[in-house]
Amino acid sequence: MYTEEARAMSKPLSLLLTPPSTVRTPHGPTPQAPSVLPSSAASPRSSTSASPLSQRTCLLHISLHISLHIYCIYLSTYLLHILQYLFHILQYLFHILQYPFHIFHNLQYLFTISCISLSYLLRLTSYIVSLANFLHAAFTCYCMPSTLLSPTNIYLTYIYLFHFTHIPVACIPLPILAHPLYTFDTLSFAHPLPRISSTRLATRISPPLLVHTSCLHLLHAILLVQSFLFCSNSYPLRRLEAFDSGKPVPEAEWDIDDVAGAFEYYAELAEQLDARQGTEVKVPMEEFTTKLYYEPVGCIAIIVPWNYPLLMAAWKIAPAIAAGCTLVIKPSEWTCLSALEFCSIIQDAEVPKGVFNMVTGYGKDVGETLVNHPQIDFVAFTGSTAVGSRIMKNAAEKLNTVSLELGGKSPIVVFDDVDVEKAVEWIMFGVFWTNGQICSSTSRLLIHEDIADQVYARLKEEAEKIKVGAALDPATKMGPLVNESQYNKVLGMIESGKRQGATVLTGGGRATGCPSGGYYVQPTIFTNVEPSMDIWTQEIFGPVLSARTFKTEAEAIRLANDSEYGLGAAVLSDSKERRDRVARKFRSGIVWVQCSQPCFCQAPWGGMKRSGIGRDLGQYGLDRFLEVKQVTEYVSANPWGWFIPSKM
Repeated sequence: MYTEEARAMSKPLSLLLTPPSTVRTPHGPTPQAPSVLPSSAASPRSSTSASPLSQRTCLLHISLHISLHIYCIYLSTYLLHILQYLFHILQYLFHILQYPFHIFHNLQYLFTISCISLSYLLRLTSYIVSLANFLHAAFTCYCMPSTLLSPTNIYLTYIYLFHFTHIPVACIPLPILAHPLYTFDTLSFAHPLPRISSTRLATRISPPLLVHTSCLHLLHAILLVQSFLFCSNSYPLRRLEAFDSGKPVPEAEWDIDDVAGAFEYYAELAEQLDARQGTEVKVPMEEFTTKLYYEPVGCIAIIVPWNYPLLMAAWKIAPAIAAGCTLVIKPSEWTCLSALEFCSIIQDAEVPKGVFNMVTGYGKDVGETLVNHPQIDFVAFTGSTAVGSRIMKNAAEKLNTVSLELGGKSPIVVFDDVDVEKAVEWIMFGVFWTNGQICSSTSRLLIHEDIADQVYARLKEEAEKIKVGAALDPATKMGPLVNESQYNKVLGMIESGKRQGATVLTGGGRATGCPSGGYYVQPTIFTNVEPSMDIWTQEIFGPVLSARTFKTEAEAIRLANDSEYGLGAAVLSDSKERRDRVARKFRSGIVWVQCSQPCFCQAPWGGMKRSGIGRDLGQYGLDRFLEVKQVTEYVSANPWGWFIPSKM
């Protein structure tokens, strides 16, 4: 599932076992290994001195001791996870007892309990067997004659340990050999993993699956298993997502729960797709019958952004697999950790080889290679409008279909009949959620002039209470921005607002009291913003709210729609007639009424104007990856008789 380059980066065994050669990297000189392991003849084993041998033997034994302790800790952690999921099973059972007449849901719960129980029983058995194999290998290494303790034999012994114990390589310290042990940064957060060439990419893409009854049942099973595996792996995934993207842990937890929900939802649609095959279309001539069939569009290139690394991927991967397509995904170079971890979940789900492929690297290199690749039939992209436009241009040369979920500058309109406290909560949630780094952020506030001062005062008071800090801190409500360039962009837009005459209500700079070195920005609110200002017209992608007042409903609608974007919009009012009227007049793909930012995988997601083409999620998210084929049959027993007259 990993590319060879990514696998080498995550498991640098040869690097640790070979003499280094210095190469230049973005971080400066870094030791790098040659491609060939040293032979035993090349090692200092041939030296007449005995001290290096005894030192290496001792270090090997110490290393095995440490490895055994780490393995025991690894197993103990797994047992704690079992206890955690026993609690979940009890919750399921309690629900069954509480609602005994919900037969369908209770059967689903019982099936879930059975799968989880069986999975954990098998894994526990596997880990116990692995421990026995580990002890056997360690004993073998202890008893190995010192004359056989060459670097090559030690290397093979450790390969044996890794192969039969399935312990992550990073958990086991390798023995120090004759030359010094060099460290290696396997995952650089400031730079992507190695690029992949178009030639290498061509060898990794498989033809699309063919959708038929047995295949759909397989897809349904795959997606359900992936959903269960996501649930069982949710804790480490949540922490990894928060650590990598900077969003607070509670937000990451919500994201991972939505990932599992997306796979479960598209598993159901995959099952329903079977029933849609061969649907008959009524035609006006009784001599013909016409049926519709749905087939996979082909191989899909999926390119996802850094603000929702795994969730945006799931929005595309789940329906693509449900449709029977193969795919190649490129995560953002800034947040690829959870995507790489997802590869192991794919392997656990036993997805057929070639269905899921991953490449990593910069968008301008790997992304363009992927989009322009001759075996790619469809490009699904989430990101900036500028990049989306370039992808569409490249795809047009091959007449490939594209799905683009792009930028936004969404308005939130607040009328004078609202509950101020509820309005302030939704205004803040709409712009400060995900550290403000969300394409649908309702970052343009249009507020009725009669309640503006009251709402501004409450916004200032509550925004200044927001705890800005490290993502893994439980008290944090808003974390750091993703990288330095985004940090500088947001601060630059704030300075632009000040220069152009907007009033800073609160914030306006770097957050104080945060860990040094992080990209922390204060929750910032501007008032008296004019429609011509950059902070009103341009997507900032940070925790910055731009506010202005309006007098009439018509003025509010005009200002809300006066944007090149059309992703989302929100309206807050106690009048149902007004809410419904305004919602229908918004020129946006998503409208929130009495709220901001809720998203459900059952409903389509996408925008109008420069906010994109096509839709993620819902039935639309599946249908975009399907080609509709009509099969029309002449069923009359009589000859057609157009060119050859009938003799009847």
